[in-house]
Amino acid sequence: MAGVDSVATRSDVLMDKKSVAAALFDVDGVLVDSKAAYLGFYNDVLAHVGLPPMTAAEEVQIFSFTFEDGFNHLIPPPLRPRGRQYIDATRFEDYLPRIRPMPGALDTLARLRAQGLKLGVCTNGARREVDVVFGTYGIAEQVHAVVTCNEAPRPKPHPDGLLLLLEMLDVPREAAVYIGDSPVDEQAARAAGLEFWSFRSPALQAARLLQHHGEVLEALLP
Repeated sequence: MAGVDSVATRSDVLMDKKSVAAALFDVDGVLVDSKAAYLGFYNDVLAHVGLPPMTAAEEVQIFSFTFEDGFNHLIPPPLRPRGRQYIDATRFEDYLPRIRPMPGALDTLARLRAQGLKLGVCTNGARREVDVVFGTYGIAEQVHAVVTCNEAPRPKPHPDGLLLLLEMLDVPREAAVYIGDSPVDEQAARAAGLEFWSFRSPALQAARLLQHHGEVLEALLP
């Protein structure tokens, strides 16, 4: 992708599980199913400013954005002040019941941590929302480090968040894999020089395609 920093890629090199010291995860679509919550929230904002719901293409694209970029993509400048009024008056917690851990995700994190792997998260989501979700479902106590769009100098597809995460975990890129489900995940991993594993997204170029969390365990546990 033009404009994204790049180093030697490992996206299509299959690592031996014995050489993996850290497993890094995206959040939405990998650790949690937040689709209903975020689509509902964005569509509520659109309705508040008098616009129709997102198209099918926008529903796919929106998960590659930070919230701010998604808001600016969907809402024309003249309507943004009204949209922000709605956001300021809305509690993220009201949408929390629509978010659920992906099947098997909590067990995967617990078993990988017990095996001694370092676990990290890199997401374009915002710190406050990630902390609420992770605290609610017990994910926070399983992972060693989390980088959101609030800490990364630039969001994915730039590699900044992943490189910061590796530094926080004190793990070289050669000993880590990144598991994601979107083109920006693939691009960020490639730019960071990380091996990329695709989660339920066969169209992505990846060293592994994982269909469920059982396959994550099979790929990483001895």
